Amino acid sequence: SLRAISAGGAITVNGAINLKGTITIDNTYGATTGSPTSGYITTSNFSTLATTTSHGISLSGALTGGTGVTLSGVTYSANHGVYSTVSITATTGNINSLGITNTGSGVYFSGSTATMTASNGNIILNGSQLVGNAAVNLNGVLTATAGSVTITGSNTTGNFAFWDSASITAAAGISITGTSAPGNSNNAAISMSGAMTVTRDGAPITLTANNSANPGVAGIANTGAISVARGGNLTFISNGI
Repeated sequence: SLRAISAGGAITVNGAINLKGTITIDNTYGATTGSPTSGYITTSNFSTLATTTSHGISLSGALTGGTGVTLSGVTYSANHGVYSTVSITATTGNINSLGITNTGSGVYFSGSTATMTASNGNIILNGSQLVGNAAVNLNGVLTATAGSVTITGSNTTGNFAFWDSASITAAAGISITGTSAPGNSNNAAISMSGAMTVTRDGAPITLTANNSANPGVAGIANTGAISVARGGNLTFISNGI
């Protein structure tokens, strides 16, 4: 296994990593007293504790973790909490990515090569931003061959809580939740142009948009194809239009 951690300093991975165990890359560590723990740096303290000049985590080398990949990145800048241009693969475990930024994207998988594949696990993404881009911004294909995909995005005065131009395929279901607070530039909380496909009978697709601070603005803007297997439910919940 590989574990690279930092107390707010940027972490850059330039070369490919392929391990049978778990890959953990995390710059959210810290503590008031005692031993540092992951997730200490949040939007409440990142202005003083996180890097102000770089992506929290930057990936230009492909990652393969046999039992899972976990990425937790934070930056107080116009950069991105977690930024990747490469493929990430988990053979038996989950892919987890948490990203926090001030004026960039919390989680940004840039370009068609920035794919995520969980062969026997789940893909779980969580992005937060205050101003600027999309809290979760995806350009590469997501595939959870046997598991599910769960995405949560939250922005304050940025553009989208979730924006995606590539396809998402999962066996056990797809769940996307986007929350936009006042001043999100009149954009939908969730904007999806890639296809969504669920392959297992009875598995659902659920999109939930919380966009009530922007009356008259669509909470969900979806133009991609949608496919659910037999008995699966498709649910859109929006407190916009």
